[in-house]
Amino acid sequence: MIYPIQMKSLIKADQFFIKLYLVLILLPVSEHLYSIERLDQVEPTQSTLSSNVANTPTKLFLTVEVNTTVISGVFYTESFPDGRLILVEDAWLASNLNVLGTKVAMAYGLFGYDLGLLKGANYEIDINAQAIKISAPSNSFGITDLTDKAPLEYPINKSPLGAYLNYDLTSTTSSGRQDVNSYGAFLEGIIFNHYGSLVSSVFQRGSSLIDDEYSNTVRAQTYFQKDMPFKMKKVIIGDSISSAGSWSRPIRFGGISWSTDFSLRTGFISAAAPSINGSAALPSIIDVLIDNRKSQSNSVNSGPFQIDDFPTTSGAGQVNVVVKDILGIETISALNFYSTPRLLKKNLNEFSFEAGMERKNYGLESNSYEKPFVAATFRRGFDGFTVEGRTELQGFRQAAGIEVASLIKKYAVVYFALAASKTDEKQGLHRIFGLDRSSKDVNFNLKVEHFDRDFVQMGAYAGEINPRQKVLLGWGVNIYKNLWINTNVISQTNWNSDKFNLVSANLATRLTKNIRLNAYASKQLGQNQDYTVGLNIVMPFSDARNLTLTSTKDSRGKINSKTQLNRTIVGNNGIGYRVSVDDSISKQISASISANTAVNKMTIDADQSISGDSWRFRTSGSLGVLAGLPFASKKIGHGSFAVIKVADEPNIDVYQSNRKISKTNSRGLALLPNILPYQQNKVSIKPEDLPFDLEVNEISQLVTPQARSGVFINLDIKKTNNRLVTLLRADGSLIPIGSKVNLQPSNTDFIVGKRGQVYLQGLSDDNRVLVSFEQGTCSANVHAPINSVNKNLMLTVVCK
Repeated sequence: MIYPIQMKSLIKADQFFIKLYLVLILLPVSEHLYSIERLDQVEPTQSTLSSNVANTPTKLFLTVEVNTTVISGVFYTESFPDGRLILVEDAWLASNLNVLGTKVAMAYGLFGYDLGLLKGANYEIDINAQAIKISAPSNSFGITDLTDKAPLEYPINKSPLGAYLNYDLTSTTSSGRQDVNSYGAFLEGIIFNHYGSLVSSVFQRGSSLIDDEYSNTVRAQTYFQKDMPFKMKKVIIGDSISSAGSWSRPIRFGGISWSTDFSLRTGFISAAAPSINGSAALPSIIDVLIDNRKSQSNSVNSGPFQIDDFPTTSGAGQVNVVVKDILGIETISALNFYSTPRLLKKNLNEFSFEAGMERKNYGLESNSYEKPFVAATFRRGFDGFTVEGRTELQGFRQAAGIEVASLIKKYAVVYFALAASKTDEKQGLHRIFGLDRSSKDVNFNLKVEHFDRDFVQMGAYAGEINPRQKVLLGWGVNIYKNLWINTNVISQTNWNSDKFNLVSANLATRLTKNIRLNAYASKQLGQNQDYTVGLNIVMPFSDARNLTLTSTKDSRGKINSKTQLNRTIVGNNGIGYRVSVDDSISKQISASISANTAVNKMTIDADQSISGDSWRFRTSGSLGVLAGLPFASKKIGHGSFAVIKVADEPNIDVYQSNRKISKTNSRGLALLPNILPYQQNKVSIKPEDLPFDLEVNEISQLVTPQARSGVFINLDIKKTNNRLVTLLRADGSLIPIGSKVNLQPSNTDFIVGKRGQVYLQGLSDDNRVLVSFEQGTCSANVHAPINSVNKNLMLTVVCK
């Protein structure tokens, strides 16, 4: 029999002989710490081993250290007398070293690669430390991809059937030469579930000056929308607005629309963005700065790295990459870039398809549709340029065009477009040239369009006068710090010889105490020589209050001045106001006060002038129902909302992104009106706000709702029915300590403590207990209503 002490001695002896054996084998090459040499580097007197000896490896289990960084784990290694060192493939993967050569079969069914094939690398084995130390240049490692891989496809919460109504109501009373009362309303109803949203809206208006025949209700839009955020696509059936591409113009229509929508995936970058490439000789921290503002920070191991799809500013900018290694040595590299939404990133596609009938007289007539059409647009990004094609087909008109946008190095974007239209009698071309440059110091944009006389635009009406040429020119220069000068030129000529030319200039700066000054001037050229000059000063007193002073002078020599004091509403709820005095001909004085409440926004305006006085009342908000909760809230609009249930507990504070935004009602329900669609929203409560008789399994949820819908959040919180019970025998004596109590119907066991007491958990309204003790058994009924107001009182039960 081998005793434990003897076993430890044997193990130590084995370890000693193994180390001695390794030293004896490797000693002829060098002493203690050495570099493994290749066979062609060994002296002839050292290469007289037989083939069997040369092919017999020494089996080692070593730690691996790469550029002073210890790789976690112990790795199998085979050392051959000819100098070859085969390192198991797990070590290559863990250290991110480039794999070279063919895979070599090793003992124990493992595979590895010859470390000697790693170009530029040196390695040595430290026998005492049982480690292999590798020194390798940065190009010996695989590329570390630091592109943000955070998942963009959060699970979308399914919306139950629900509905809400957005409303904007206005009532106006005016007095003067004659009294006028008028009203207006915009009502938008939404019915939704997890399949999508059905939306319908109407205008309602009336006035005491207009006959009842014209005080009517006009339908605005009716459509069904289905978003597909994972695919970044959406479908709209009903009223919609068409896309325009680069050379056409949008129209209202009724029909079907199918298109990509990159905004459905938060954080997705569709614009062409620069790629950062570099290398780190040692494990390092990499900071990326966009125009000297930190954008992201990453830690990397030794080797090359690459960062793609990081957010940038629009226009020209500079990326600085700061690499700080574990020794504290910093290296900084700079990369100039130009980013614009006009250029899609490489291999990205964008499309839209519309089919239906043009809508006429929107806001005046409910159902005026004519001229069926089909239109399609397709864009694709390439390396440094983007191509777009669009076609439009109607019974009397066909049109097609193409645009190519390209990056001029990293300084500007140039684009060209050519489109042709054909009607039953006319054919024409539309040509576009553009150049855009935007940076923190200089902005420049030029767009020149030329239309043939017979080019017919989308949605053109009978007798429409076609433009002949349009020129838009603008440039801005940052002269000094916050001092900018901007100039714009607008020129248009029509085929009926009408001309319009306007030149404007603007000087803007920020003075001390954050005072903003803006001086501007505009002048028409040609026969009409009208001009306007003005000065605007904004003086902030706090984050919410500011004073605005404005003075203008026109070509007739009239000078108008206006003073206005504003207080904006800060936060979800509060009061704001506006008071202004105008010394124009009307001598107008106006005041306005607004209030944001939990259920709506209200505004009262009052105006007094020479021509008369007027009062206006406006209110907006939403009314709806979800999960049995009728609600009123501030306007939901195109956003989302949620209803949360916290057991049946009233007056529990509910938090969204750690901000308190609501409180549960008497049924334990609360409305959360401002949930961001297609983004993760954290909704939570604080456990310390809950009573002790609740079983709390969940205090927060991450919810990702659809747009124009609501979600129901039911936190896993249950009311518990726990009671302290004293158990007595039939003769009135206490049940002995340690007795077993089996609770029915839950079939749960409990143990009796001192004084015959047992704490029973998970009780129903009516329960039965089976008690077992040394002298025998007994049973009893326990009546414990879950909604009892005396839940804290101890029950006494006689067991028979």
